[in-house]
Amino acid sequence: MLPLRDADEVTATRLVPGRSDLWLAVSRAQLDREGVWAARWDGRRWSEPAPVELGAWAFRPAVARVGGGVAVAAAVPGGIAGALLPDGPRFSIATTAPAQRVALAGDGDGGAWLAWDEVGPHRARVRVARVDGGGRVVPVPGAGVDGRSPALAATHDGAWLAWIGGGVTGAGRARAARLPGGAAVEVDAIDAPQEAPAIAVDGRGRAWVAWHANVPGDREPDIVRWVRVAAVDAAGAVTAYHPPAELAGAREVAGPDQGWEFPAIAVAGDDVWVAARSSHGWHAARLRAGRWSARVSLSTDDWGGRGRTVALATDGERVIAVRREPDGVAACELTDAPPAAPVSPPRVPPGPEPAKIGDTLFGDLHQHTACSDGCGTPEALYLWARDRRRLDFAAVTDHDRFCRRAIGPATWAYLRDVADAFDEPGRFAAVCGYEFTGPRHPGPGHKCVYFEDRGPDRLPDKDVGAIAAAVRAHNGIAVPHHVGWTGADLAHHDPTLQPVWEVFSVHGCYEQHDHACAFPPRADVVLPGQFVKDALDAGHRFGFIASTDSHGLLWHHGVARKRDPFACGLAALPGAEPTRASILAALRARRCYATTGARIRLRVDLDGAPMGAELPADTEGALSVEVDGTAALAEVTLVQAGGEVALPRLDGARCRARVRIACGPGRQWDYVYVRVRQVDGEMAWSSPIWLG
Repeated sequence: MLPLRDADEVTATRLVPGRSDLWLAVSRAQLDREGVWAARWDGRRWSEPAPVELGAWAFRPAVARVGGGVAVAAAVPGGIAGALLPDGPRFSIATTAPAQRVALAGDGDGGAWLAWDEVGPHRARVRVARVDGGGRVVPVPGAGVDGRSPALAATHDGAWLAWIGGGVTGAGRARAARLPGGAAVEVDAIDAPQEAPAIAVDGRGRAWVAWHANVPGDREPDIVRWVRVAAVDAAGAVTAYHPPAELAGAREVAGPDQGWEFPAIAVAGDDVWVAARSSHGWHAARLRAGRWSARVSLSTDDWGGRGRTVALATDGERVIAVRREPDGVAACELTDAPPAAPVSPPRVPPGPEPAKIGDTLFGDLHQHTACSDGCGTPEALYLWARDRRRLDFAAVTDHDRFCRRAIGPATWAYLRDVADAFDEPGRFAAVCGYEFTGPRHPGPGHKCVYFEDRGPDRLPDKDVGAIAAAVRAHNGIAVPHHVGWTGADLAHHDPTLQPVWEVFSVHGCYEQHDHACAFPPRADVVLPGQFVKDALDAGHRFGFIASTDSHGLLWHHGVARKRDPFACGLAALPGAEPTRASILAALRARRCYATTGARIRLRVDLDGAPMGAELPADTEGALSVEVDGTAALAEVTLVQAGGEVALPRLDGARCRARVRIACGPGRQWDYVYVRVRQVDGEMAWSSPIWLG
């Protein structure tokens, strides 16, 4: 095993016929740097890995045999950079927009095909060139196409190109074309975001394309991503060979290892092999004579800590799978696979389109992708939030450093570019953010950090003071979450930097640890004294939001109380506009409330002072409460430091009440907030109003 425990993207050359000889290129990241490293595998051992100096940072490398050496290329600031190894010349290409994916394919004649994308906020373009054995780059006239995420496979007289058609903010479809000069062919017509194409060529000149989408086989769109496969012949005819849904695991699995995404594909003789990432492992399956085998696990049982992509290297007869396991990069030969066992998973119909609730915006500010410990791409997550969930705002908050992976400067630039592309003020706001992943209590715990602009060019060090400085510099905020599980960090609470806390997510409700509800906090770790009400009773001030903390896993691998992780929390902002500035302003003012995912309308004010307000201690006023639920109301409760009072006269899904409120007996200060519980278990919490 190659001891690169922080490797992420993994790519490999073809095998040398008759020998298990390949070159590997990987991306490695720390918070302050991100680069490409290369090593050689001779079938028995790895060479010492060495950095490939390409620029200030580099990520998402590609590697291919060129002449008697190896070409490595990657995305760098301002374009593409490459080198011929071990001691050959460098080459570079300036791009008009940031590059997010690079592909290389050696042609067997001493050169290689090179493709890359240039992804702007409104248009994405794939471009193609040739690299000769001397490192000279020659553009291929007329070979550019609209789209992104290119993949290449060389043939004896050209190459096949696969890509995702359309711009970054649309639900693009997988396409393929022969180079040079071939017409584009759409290989899948499903109405769902398609991502991460890979391509290989068989002995008949057909292209085999693999990609993933959240559509298992011929079923309805679902949560977890699934590999899809099609063959394209020289005439452009497409034959689908989509792996049946059961190959990607039982769809009702509550465990950690779900789905099948970011595929690699290789052809060896009459067999087509696909290897891809599950949520916490690697699996491969073989297509032979039109029939799929069962999946074969390539992984150890250790949870987490794996990279994003797997590589398949072949000489046309053997296939070697290379991937990063928790302890480093591992390689193994794929030899056989058992027949698939028949399974009939249930169909999942699409959910109803949610209705708008007056002037209230609903959003999800806490979600993860395969850039850290989640599933799928940031592009697909924003598409799902905007077009499927009909949210008004969203954020991708991948961990800064977690499970032996880090968000380096290149990946952070990519995440911000994607957010900028989806940010459409007045229609949909995409907020730049990430998750600070500190040690569990008595450490600082976890906090999501959001910026009104693009934020810093690199993520801050894992230090509370560094986070505070970045938040101040970029007009941002930090939001503690699942506080009763990882800690509330009360010692560092600053209401100007942490104006709201996340009270609910897939991990359950963290209002108070002994509160009976349909969504109790996860039971593996419970930290009394670290819950939301503990902090309020200690005098700390903050508003409430909820968000999903979704990682794209059904039941959040057994933790969530709902099958759909994207139904586990919403932040609600009455009166805000769908712009970054307006959303951050509402959160700073605590003009917000939290729900468990239902679009409950909640209005609370004290003599006209809104949620989040601070009033004099001697205030005695009328608290106005308006609730319009999505189901019949079971309970509407006023919560203060000294106790709770349930409101009478609930009218089905509606409540209208005015209640006299003052500081509790003998208190110099107090707070009041409203908790709503419906008969279906869904809940909402208003942000508090303070007296004194």
